[in-house]
Amino acid sequence: MEQNGWGPPAVDLNFLKSGLGVLKIVQMILSLVGFIVAEITASPYNWEQMKAFEWISLIIFILTLAVFTIFLASWHKSEAVIRCNWPLVDFWHSALCTVLWSINLILGLISISWRYRLFREGGAIAGTDFCHSALCTVLWSINLILGIVSISWYWPGREAGAIVDTILAIISLLTFWATVRMSYRRWHLFSPTPTIPYHYQHLGTEPYS
Repeated sequence: MEQNGWGPPAVDLNFLKSGLGVLKIVQMILSLVGFIVAEITASPYNWEQMKAFEWISLIIFILTLAVFTIFLASWHKSEAVIRCNWPLVDFWHSALCTVLWSINLILGLISISWRYRLFREGGAIAGTDFCHSALCTVLWSINLILGIVSISWYWPGREAGAIVDTILAIISLLTFWATVRMSYRRWHLFSPTPTIPYHYQHLGTEPYS
């Protein structure tokens, strides 16, 4: 049902139970947990890199929360924005978060390798945000190696953070890869190609009688 203007939110329980809705919830939880882990395990020596890392994680969380709220409240069905291609918006949101997360991984790599303090912060690795698309698949290999080395390094205070980061990174990769696939399919299904009735499919191809 379309809404007149923005109006009061009408909670869409079907979206909340759908695969995309569940994935959005998982993404928000992982990004928030990654932000907290990075804040706790960060070292004061790489303040600039880690502050950028945390702010980007927070921006990703806010963007995902905004998209999730719009779909959950059925605001995308209102007359004010009914002509907007919302599956395409969700697809570009996923692409933007992919770029932001790749920047996060680069910042984490710089922060842990700065001045030979390699692998001392599990939080700097923090594969906890939106690891989706092919770009993050490549970056994930770097993240996994750094996570394994961090766990095997003799820094007892950092082991727990490195283990949590590695596990969250694996979950993030799977969930966000699934989100991109789902968004891409929804984008293409927004204007599906009309199906030709069966009795017209072979029109003009049968031999003359």
